[in-house]
Amino acid sequence: MTMHTNEEIFKRRKKIFYGTMLEFDMLLSKLKVVTENNDLKDKRVGIYNHCLKFYNCIEDLIVLSENNGSIQSLITLNRMIVDNSAILYLLTSHSTKNEQLLRYYLYLFDALKTRSQSLSDFFEKCSGLPPEPIYNNVISALEQDSKDMKQIIEMLTKGGIYDMVDPIIIEKLNWKFKLSKQE
Repeated sequence: MTMHTNEEIFKRRKKIFYGTMLEFDMLLSKLKVVTENNDLKDKRVGIYNHCLKFYNCIEDLIVLSENNGSIQSLITLNRMIVDNSAILYLLTSHSTKNEQLLRYYLYLFDALKTRSQSLSDFFEKCSGLPPEPIYNNVISALEQDSKDMKQIIEMLTKGGIYDMVDPIIIEKLNWKFKLSKQE
């Protein structure tokens, strides 16, 4: 029976981790084709982008840990990775396909609403108008967000998945909802 030192165990786990990251990288490169239409209302595009964000958080964690980054930064990134894992699970694996789709649309709507609110708040707090290119980009983003949110509502009602849950869940954009046992 051989005894392994903590350093040997760490090196072995690090190799496994890097192998896993390499596989994740290859998977993302193969899935990149789904983003050709660049339409976030397509769940596959949104999930791909979420996985890419997830991957980038893991890469940042590696860089920080190998360069003696601050503990607080490592903890924050670690929390983001756990949150992204939970989100990915809810949007892709938990429950039925229709429930996953409903969650995805509520998640997307919530993100669009939050971004629009942030952009609007920024304008309200500015002492004057920003430079014209920035102003035009923000106005364009706000208009696009508004169109996308209307489309999402149409998709929810047209697909019949809107009626799966209590209207309060939809109203509050609660994509983390729990269905009762009867449903």
